[in-house]
Amino acid sequence: MARRLAELDYGPMFADPSRLPAMVTLTLPADFRTSTPCGAVFKQQVRTFQKRYERKWGPLVGVWKLEFQARGAPHLHMLVCPESGPAFRSWLSTTWADVVAHPDPAERAAHVRAGTNVDYGEGIRNRDPRRVAVYFSKHGQFKDKDAQNRVPEGWEDVGRFWGYWGLSPAVSEVEVTPDEAVKVARLLRRHARCRVVKRVKRVRVAVVDTETGEVLRTQKVRYRRSGTRLRRMTQGAGFVCVNDGPALARDVARYVALLRI
Repeated sequence: MARRLAELDYGPMFADPSRLPAMVTLTLPADFRTSTPCGAVFKQQVRTFQKRYERKWGPLVGVWKLEFQARGAPHLHMLVCPESGPAFRSWLSTTWADVVAHPDPAERAAHVRAGTNVDYGEGIRNRDPRRVAVYFSKHGQFKDKDAQNRVPEGWEDVGRFWGYWGLSPAVSEVEVTPDEAVKVARLLRRHARCRVVKRVKRVRVAVVDTETGEVLRTQKVRYRRSGTRLRRMTQGAGFVCVNDGPALARDVARYVALLRI
């Protein structure tokens, strides 16, 4: 997901300078299983919402990520460039509640009030491919967010957890020799390491009895943290996320050209 989101051309999403990027969230009512009993129904509701959006505001262009709340209800994060102002917020909350159409009037009224959210601040912070890729991928990388990727019982047909609308990858492939590939990988690895000083990742390691090799257990397995150097482009393969891919690609192309002199 991170690689694909970093490869996308976001030009169509930012084509209208009068529209600011925003993180739009769609959630379900407290009693969500009555109106949305399974994943297939939820995805159909999202498609219906998409059609209503396009009829009202034009093509829905952006990226999305599906997550699950602690109560089991799904919520959809969308990075899009909607109309700004109270008119859009009012339309969003009313339309999404109409699409979900909970039969209980009280639940439906509560859903109108709290079923959606529009965060322009978060959207403005994610204006380049690298930031988009990092934002959407971070939800599955930390323990406190891992529960949001667990599908509740009865929702096994939920389908994809992420995707994009109205965008396409901007990728160009170039054939290089094995020796050139190794040198390019080294170049990109150094580039990734120099961007952040002392960048490390945390690995959770089980505490074991050094004599027996058994994992020590009390109420749960105990862990200690050990820092390891972040690895990129190992064995000449992989990718790095950058803010300006075309600019870095031009620099790498010049480097390869010098190798061939």
